Amino acid sequence: MSRKSIWNKTFLLLLLANICIATSFYMLNTTLAKHAASLGSSSAAAGFVSGIFSVSSLLARPFCGPLVDRLNRKKIYLAALLLVGIPIFLYGFVRSLYVLLALRLIQGLGWAFTTTVGITMASSSASEGKLGECVSTYALSNVAAMAVGPSIGIWVSAHYGFSVMTRVCVACLATAFLLLFLVHEETVQSESKPFHLSPDSVFCREAIWLTCIILLNCLIYSSVSTFLNLYGEERGIDNIGWFFTVYAVVMFFARIFAGRIADKWGLGAVVIPGAAAMTTGAVLLSCMTSLPMALAAAVCFGIGYGPCVPVIQSQAFRRVSKERRGVVSSTTSIGNDVGTGLGSSVAGILAGQFGYSGMYLFMIVFALLAVVVFFHDRRNGYKNVTV
Repeated sequence: MSRKSIWNKTFLLLLLANICIATSFYMLNTTLAKHAASLGSSSAAAGFVSGIFSVSSLLARPFCGPLVDRLNRKKIYLAALLLVGIPIFLYGFVRSLYVLLALRLIQGLGWAFTTTVGITMASSSASEGKLGECVSTYALSNVAAMAVGPSIGIWVSAHYGFSVMTRVCVACLATAFLLLFLVHEETVQSESKPFHLSPDSVFCREAIWLTCIILLNCLIYSSVSTFLNLYGEERGIDNIGWFFTVYAVVMFFARIFAGRIADKWGLGAVVIPGAAAMTTGAVLLSCMTSLPMALAAAVCFGIGYGPCVPVIQSQAFRRVSKERRGVVSSTTSIGNDVGTGLGSSVAGILAGQFGYSGMYLFMIVFALLAVVVFFHDRRNGYKNVTV
């Protein structure tokens, strides 16, 4: 293969492994709350079982970067998969809500390391000048899993039961485990350095403002998706779920081209048009009166938000050496986690004050703020260490 191609053996194995891992994740996420409810828990408790995963994952993020940058990444990946897979295997045998919560906490810890080390290893496999395309293409594996995972999980659980569904999840993870065994990971030069926690080892200063852009974008989309069903009912629009289908399709293609655009013309060529697209989408939603308007907004958010995280991550990776990409991955992931978590809460407060229409219109403020942060970051003059 050409030296300029992203399609090398390491990247392909990592991509296939992530598809298996993400498919397992989406299969479980769409069925776990129902299983928790079947154990006699309330709706609030069932929701807490799903949500506590994000809490433990976020708490583990600060430790992910230093460890991924100082220890063997492949071994961390394999160990993290065990932390994810063992709780999933046990879910089918558990009849206690408290045990389920404990297992979910453990799974969240494993997930934090899995996502951090996966994107870090993928970025390290990129050819010169292909980092943006590499990270964006790797992120497509999550989109593919998002498209099939929930449906598979719901179908298997409905026809064969939750226990069988968890075994299918474990089979996906076992496949990923075998694929990762075939990956040849280059030795990280900083492995010989002692492990210690410090602000620089936990947070990447070069990526702080980029992480803020990710946070704002994730906050916007989380706000949009959380209340869209209720807003559709309020407006008397049937089949509002088509919004997410159109969004996913547009996001898939947007990510294919966004990485190449960023590699050739820079981050601004993606972030600024993306903010404009999300602003347009927010306006369309605020005055939505029909399904076509909702679908037009979905196209806008697919173009604007879809490529945001992977393209910004690739730019952050460029600012550090390969040995520090673990802390970049954990830093940007924190922005993703916090933005997604804050989105529903912020949207709920705004909807209570201004209604759903006003809440969606207010998202324009966050889109414009993301552009302001982008220019502030550019003024800081961070230089690329790698390309």
